[in-house]
Amino acid sequence: MSVEAAKNATKNTAGNARGEAICDTIIVMCSPNVNLLTARRAVNSIKSTDLSRAELYVIDNNYDDSFSHPVVMNDCLRLAASLGKNAIFLDDDVEIYDYGWIARLYEASDKLGADIVGCTHVFEDGEINHQGYCVDEWGVSEPITDFMHKPETIAGGAVYVPTLCSAVMLVKNCGDYVFDTSFRKYQQDLDICIQAWSRGKKVACVLSLEAIHHQGYTAASNPGFSSIYYEDCARLAVKWGDYLKEFQRIADLEQYASFNSKMGWSQFYNKATRMKYIDQNRALPMFRQIAAHCFNRRLRAGSYFHLYQIEKERSHLENCLRANPCHKMAAEYLKELSPHDAAFLSNCGLSYNCRKCVLKKR
Repeated sequence: MSVEAAKNATKNTAGNARGEAICDTIIVMCSPNVNLLTARRAVNSIKSTDLSRAELYVIDNNYDDSFSHPVVMNDCLRLAASLGKNAIFLDDDVEIYDYGWIARLYEASDKLGADIVGCTHVFEDGEINHQGYCVDEWGVSEPITDFMHKPETIAGGAVYVPTLCSAVMLVKNCGDYVFDTSFRKYQQDLDICIQAWSRGKKVACVLSLEAIHHQGYTAASNPGFSSIYYEDCARLAVKWGDYLKEFQRIADLEQYASFNSKMGWSQFYNKATRMKYIDQNRALPMFRQIAAHCFNRRLRAGSYFHLYQIEKERSHLENCLRANPCHKMAAEYLKELSPHDAAFLSNCGLSYNCRKCVLKKR
């Protein structure tokens, strides 16, 4: 389906209280069937957020065998450029419940001077799915899931990343970019990010903004997924083969040079936990580092809980439950301290912050 045909698809334009909203953004979501549960969840979540500066187009391709996601995305870029607007691309298996998510993408773009901006993708249980992708000098891509970003590289909760997934992607200056339609279905999003860096532009991820991404549901039901995906991976490697060594030396991406060998947050957290039983004085700064700088809510909650066990400060329990309302032991300790204070307590018996509790807290 072309973008022109999208004018007959679901469209939502929202304005401010006086009807004076400046619409500078087109949001495009493609789906093989808008009646799928994941698609309905995705659309409803977006329509419940602030769309005062955007138009939302939902394109139902009705399982059209000739449908090409890269082609439609490229059409959307050209449409946005012709209208002097920016584009946000969304997949139909993404749910966003941050009311001001569009503003937060723009804030990161302005602060870091990035043309392309994404966010943290999490599974339904709150565990991080990815925060962008690294691409090595051979063209092999790996998701950024547990990377310990240097605190000084993070500004307003956002950081430069090599590439992003287009399941949530803001693109500014749309006329400067092209989604390569030689990719059948995948890697065109990584490709456009490498385009940006190769032209001296920047790509960023808002680590503190989360989108629930049911990644893999569609792929799991597609018998041709593996062959298409790996063919597109090979196409990316061949296309950028002469540039990838230079790509590794970009100053804003310097911290990712040790991506495959650097200790991740999970390993660091496990080390701190073991250290607690060996030397609490050495474990304390490790847990404080996680609590201050890690964007994995489960690890951050666990660190606050360990800090409480060592320092016995009530605020650590409260911070633990802010990060993970379902932390059962923290809730039990807090209930013992304040039996009549239910502000931070949950009746959930699970040990993680699942989708149900995420929605309840929004």
